[in-house]
Amino acid sequence: MLPHDVMTIGNHEFDNKIEGLVPFLKNVKAPVVVTNIDDSEEPTLQNLYKNSTIIARNDTKIGVIGVILSTTNLLANTEKLKFLDEVETVNDEAQRLKEKGVNIIIVLSHCGLDVDRIMAAKCPLIDVIVGGHSHTFLYTGPPPFIDTPEDEYPVVVTQNETDRTVLIVQAAAYTKYLGNLTVWFDDQGEVVDWDGNPLLLDQSIEEDPEILEALKPWKIEVDAEASRKIGKTKVLLDSNCSKECNMGNLISDAMVNAFVDKAENKTHWTYAAVACLNSGGIRTSIEESEITYGDLMMVQPFENTWDTLELTGESIKKVS
Repeated sequence: MLPHDVMTIGNHEFDNKIEGLVPFLKNVKAPVVVTNIDDSEEPTLQNLYKNSTIIARNDTKIGVIGVILSTTNLLANTEKLKFLDEVETVNDEAQRLKEKGVNIIIVLSHCGLDVDRIMAAKCPLIDVIVGGHSHTFLYTGPPPFIDTPEDEYPVVVTQNETDRTVLIVQAAAYTKYLGNLTVWFDDQGEVVDWDGNPLLLDQSIEEDPEILEALKPWKIEVDAEASRKIGKTKVLLDSNCSKECNMGNLISDAMVNAFVDKAENKTHWTYAAVACLNSGGIRTSIEESEITYGDLMMVQPFENTWDTLELTGESIKKVS
């Protein structure tokens, strides 16, 4: 695997709650940085990450700040953590780094491109934002595959008040691309030039033999289970969560059906007649084909639970 100097976290690091994140933070070899989390009510997470870190390259100090979306508590089970404003906390940490003699500052962001643009415009001490979360494909020139770039790589933001240049990069998602950016700075640490584009990790990239060997026993077991056929569909099961989709309807209908036999009052046809789920938990579509267990895991990869509760009609109207 490629050695990395530093990393940050995103909402999916909380897929197994804080208790699932803690062992990772205790064992990861590279420093983890995130500056906008208040963990005062979650002591098990304290001292397992830093607001920032400083990397020395020759005689140059490079500061790296981590930041996560301030609404992460709405996307993941983050328990008692509080997430603070991205711009304010990045500016505070950047000032602390400047006071330590750092004149190049990189932000590792899991906030999405829209928030990254805001930080680039409103954080006067930062130079480069390496982003994630929005799965945005950026590319300059004709792309190497069928993906359509949302903007050039990097996105260039010129700050109104300082006239400084801040660069934003993001390399889509799922390790389909590897980000690749070279930046030239002047003696004051200001961006003066840049070059690069994401690299498509296709079959031309040699696979690591050690990793392949380590995966072998797991792959045999996973492939056997993933290829197990459990049904078929005669239509596209669409996961487009920007509107009503038949994949969401199928899953919510299945949730209702699962509780039919649990009705205590046999005059009622089911125990729970209404079901809802977060659309972000549906991750992909299924084409007209046979359906395997692996397909189901790709559609809903998270270990979410189905829970029942009593709600008034008025509460249901507010939810919808």
